[in-house]
Order: sequence, then C-alpha cells, then structure tokens
Amino acid sequence: MRKNYTAVYRKDGKWYLAEVLEVPGVFTQGRTLREARANIREALRLMLEAEEEFPALPTCGKEVLRETLTLAG
Repeated sequence: MRKNYTAVYRKDGKWYLAEVLEVPGVFTQGRTLREARANIREALRLMLEAEEEFPALPTCGKEVLRETLTLAG
C-alpha cells in the first residue's frame, strides 16, 4: 500500500534541512538537496519500520496519563 507524505526542505547555511510533516520526529539534513531527499526517505522508512515493531500506546477509550515536561535550557 502506498501513502503520500509531505517533505519540507530548508537551506540553512551549507546544509539542507528536511522533515516529514505527518510523522513527528522524522527529520534529517544533507549537504545537497539530493542528499537531503535521500536521507529523509531513509529516515521515514526507518521510523515507519520502528512504529510497526513498537506501536504507540493505545489511547482511544483508555485512561492515559499526560503531563508537560519542562527542560532547563
């Protein structure tokens, strides 16, 4: 099954930064746009494989604990 995702690229100095909007935590970089494109595909593939192996905790219809975490900067 194929699914479409949105990759966003931004040039920052000598690097291209990339992220996938639909999957939090999927981001990477590359020295060229071509390299960033290849890297983001690999990062997405790895994240989706990890989600299959370790699915997120179910929250629908179950009691869950949510809290805000604050990190000192």
